[in-house]
Amino acid sequence: MTAAGLWLFLAGLLVMITGDGPSSTIVGSRWPTPFPFLAWSWLYLVLLVLGVVCFVAGGGIKSWRLPQLRFIVTPLALLLGAFLLSTVTSEVHTLSVMAFLAVLGIVGTCWVFALLVEDERINRAVWPVIAIALLLLAVRVILWRRDEGLNVVAFQVVNNAWLGKIQLAWLFNVFAPLLLARAMDERERDLAALYGIT
Repeated sequence: MTAAGLWLFLAGLLVMITGDGPSSTIVGSRWPTPFPFLAWSWLYLVLLVLGVVCFVAGGGIKSWRLPQLRFIVTPLALLLGAFLLSTVTSEVHTLSVMAFLAVLGIVGTCWVFALLVEDERINRAVWPVIAIALLLLAVRVILWRRDEGLNVVAFQVVNNAWLGKIQLAWLFNVFAPLLLARAMDERERDLAALYGIT
């Protein structure tokens, strides 16, 4: 059960970073996509949740406490308490409750992720998956850009949102120094090469 949870979680991480698959074609005019279900926007979330559920059900998490993060528990609880007070006294209850639940979801997700990477198998597998996902995303971006026409300025292309391109740039820029550090610290040559190439 924990092995299934591990693979589902890593698959969800791969799809989340790589992005939704195209529903009909990889580029504008050719290469039909044989698996349209990869375009389902909730796919990565379903895979991640199923992975966590299977991992927890299989006894992969030994303790829900993280001693190394004990210093953050009190300030985080105070912050969530302040948000709760703000939600209770808000004049727009529906919007405030939704925002508070979103914050709780983010905090809970980060805590569960920290618990998962305590497992040595997940800890070892996360970075190669991230590197492969970024390489796949880079290939997709290159194919899309080539299909749009390399002589056209990027922000003038109407079939790809400008905001989406900024998000991609942020994704690459955030992971680039982390992967460089991993490449310098990695002892296995094949993994170091993967991180360096990425």
